[in-house]
Amino acid sequence: MSNKLNIDGIMLFEQPFARVPFENYRKVFRTSQKNIEKEFGPIQIAANELTKQAQTGFASSEETVTSIDNMINRIENLKRRLAELQTVSGTPTLAVMKERLQHLATVEALQSESDPDFARWADTRLERWLVDWSLRNGKEGTARQIAQERGIEQLVDIELFSDIRRIEDALNRRSCTEALAWCSENKAALRKAKNPLEFDLRFQEFIELARERRLLDAIAYQKKYLVQWQDTHMPQIHQASALLAFPPYTTCGQYKVHLKKSSVPGSLSYIRLTPFVWQRLYDPSRWKTLAESFRLAIYNLSTLPTEPLLHLAMYAGLASLKLPACYDEHTKNVDCPVCDADLGLLAKEVPLSHHVNSTIVCGITGKIMDEDNSPMAFPGGGNVYSKEALEEMAAKNHGKVWLKKLEVSRGEDSTFTEQFLSNDDLRPVPPEKRTWKIWNFVAFWVADSFNINTWMIVSSMVQLGLSWWQAWICVWIGYGIVAPFIVLNARPGAIFHVTFPVVARTSFGVYGSLWCVFNRGAMACIWYGVQASIGGSCVLVMLRAMWPSVNNIPNSMPASSGTNTRDFMCFFLFWLISLPAIWFPIHKIRHLFTLKAIVVPIAGITFFVWCIVKAHGVGPIVRQPATIHDSTLGWAMVSSLMSCISNMATLVTNAPDFASRAAYPEAAVIPQLVSVPLGFSLVSFIGIIVSSSSQTIYGEAIWSPIDLLGKFLDNNPSHATRFGVWFISASFIIAQVGSPITSLRH
Repeated sequence: MSNKLNIDGIMLFEQPFARVPFENYRKVFRTSQKNIEKEFGPIQIAANELTKQAQTGFASSEETVTSIDNMINRIENLKRRLAELQTVSGTPTLAVMKERLQHLATVEALQSESDPDFARWADTRLERWLVDWSLRNGKEGTARQIAQERGIEQLVDIELFSDIRRIEDALNRRSCTEALAWCSENKAALRKAKNPLEFDLRFQEFIELARERRLLDAIAYQKKYLVQWQDTHMPQIHQASALLAFPPYTTCGQYKVHLKKSSVPGSLSYIRLTPFVWQRLYDPSRWKTLAESFRLAIYNLSTLPTEPLLHLAMYAGLASLKLPACYDEHTKNVDCPVCDADLGLLAKEVPLSHHVNSTIVCGITGKIMDEDNSPMAFPGGGNVYSKEALEEMAAKNHGKVWLKKLEVSRGEDSTFTEQFLSNDDLRPVPPEKRTWKIWNFVAFWVADSFNINTWMIVSSMVQLGLSWWQAWICVWIGYGIVAPFIVLNARPGAIFHVTFPVVARTSFGVYGSLWCVFNRGAMACIWYGVQASIGGSCVLVMLRAMWPSVNNIPNSMPASSGTNTRDFMCFFLFWLISLPAIWFPIHKIRHLFTLKAIVVPIAGITFFVWCIVKAHGVGPIVRQPATIHDSTLGWAMVSSLMSCISNMATLVTNAPDFASRAAYPEAAVIPQLVSVPLGFSLVSFIGIIVSSSSQTIYGEAIWSPIDLLGKFLDNNPSHATRFGVWFISASFIIAQVGSPITSLRH
């Protein structure tokens, strides 16, 4: 890679540095002008008197010579003062300019970044930037010490920032004297820049007179200093006049101040002054605004950037490195400053970099690949690794290379034992990922309750012989019992922000917890298979609503497979739909549950109303009594309760996983305690009514909503029916996508 110096890029940062310190020359000019006016006045008077005396003949030759000698002495004295002034102020200014130009000429003569002279020049530049940062942040003593120790007094603007600090301190003490004196010295430059700083200062002095109720002084001050600004600041002058009527302690509604009509065309006949306006004018924070305005004005006149040069350099460096990969947990580079947590915050406001040529980074070491460390790839994977990393890995593994794609990232010096005890998956969730708040937990449980499994859970209870209301009571009690266990098991995650494997270690130990993790993982896979099978049925109904011919796809699979080509295709499609949701980390997946909590309840309620309207009532199931009694009924209800509790066993187990992302511990208590029994009971109730309505429509109770939607598509339905089935089945797909995630992720 080329290490040739980019002189143009360097000089972009040096434009403020190369400025002419004209403020010193202004002082020299003003002082010289005052001295000339002071000395030439008496000389001119003496010369006029001498001329008159010579014309009238009243002066003797001796008196004439004496007068001329006095004038010559005055002129010599003026010449000496001007020379001293040039020596004291002008010559040092020239020396500063010469030193700075020589500093810039040094880097222009260099050719390579590897040149030792460039390293020294860069160190000096960094020291200049540190001094600049210290001066801007009120650390003048530190700045002077750095400049003196490094011998760079003439390369930094200590005196300029000292004046800025002095004037700002005066403004913070509520005094405009120093700032007005500066405005007087720079009147022409401020007028050329159309900067209203002087008016703002005069306006503030008038406000202070009005605040102190020195009304006569305020009126006199307004006539002397504010009237001259009437062409450009008439509204503010009107507001200033209105302040004479309202002391700062006035409490009132809107006031309308009537003024005499002026002969000037277009002038205001009255001004409306609301409490907001006069409170704003009397607000002490205006002094802080004045200090900021002064700083911006002097920066503008001195051609200084508003941000410290050190910040600008860091922004530029971070912007050249900032890529989308820097904000992805899976693609962060350990050697990239932007990927660092602290510097990443500093780089948050800078734009993403644009490179003509891409930079390839090794996925193993995180180092940049170039001609000395060439990239290599394995067939089929598409990932690129550096040659050095693969050679080093082969040397450690007896000539074999193992690409541990799913391995948790770890430090280079960490042993396997250390990684087993602590890694990124076992450490507490970092603060930036604790994003789950109250409504996220509510949305999570509302979304989880709206699934087909919950919809059909009452069917098994009714088939046992329970009436619909007995089954519904079992649902309320069962989920009401399990909700406190979810909250209690989630508590360690909500407080300590640790996940299920860590919580399991507290009860089973480091090695015993492995059984819990493996058991939970295996059951999650089985549960995903069950939910994917139901999700495949949803995909089939949705496709039938779009293209009825899907139902006629020929079967090419044997009968022993237990399925057919059409159903297997829909199962595969649901699996593909699930992949994006599985990819996102938990602190981001909350958005899926929010979407599910909005869309799926709308679809469920729509289905609920549709079936009631179609059946002209709620159907016979709601009037069907229980078919079992006494102890048989009791044990059936116990079995139903256990069915509800067992349905939540996995969610109780992995409660710490989601609670670990809680923004604060209370977010994982009441929302879960209320949402679990309420959400699942309401969904079960919808399932009861829909199934009861289906018995009226088709003569049999259809407990599966997917089967009922399939019935709607039989016998050439209308376009409206097909659209309704498509919307509801698509919503059920979203429901089924979200359900397995609660069991799969941590």
